[in-house]
Amino acid sequence: MEERLGGAYMTFFISFTFILLFAMLVAYALYSDTQNKVWNELAISFPNSNGQHSNSNYKIQMVFFRRESEKKFDYFNSMKVFIDEKGVYMRPTLNHYFLKPVFIPLKSLKPVKEKYLFIKKRRVFKVDGYDICIAI
Repeated sequence: MEERLGGAYMTFFISFTFILLFAMLVAYALYSDTQNKVWNELAISFPNSNGQHSNSNYKIQMVFFRRESEKKFDYFNSMKVFIDEKGVYMRPTLNHYFLKPVFIPLKSLKPVKEKYLFIKKRRVFKVDGYDICIAI
């Protein structure tokens, strides 16, 4: 009888440890998203002041961004991206829940070039007045 209880405790301990480690991993991922300096600068400089877009016009895609002095782009997966005549609106989905949405007016985006990022050709823009480039 004691052997059975020992096995049950061990199973509980392993299950609890796995669930705790998974929760810690999710918490770290959400926390690290909120610490991205480039995205936070965009969110402060270009708050979502007019993010009223119909849900039929968005694409869920990767959003790439970097400082001009950096060589590699950082990115967020699965962002809702709206592009219209007013500007570019980027809103996080569930896996980036704590990020703030960003609206960048088209007048603030200067086309730079096209670049292959993650097996797709994307348009690279420099954000006017900042040392930030985004690729969508």
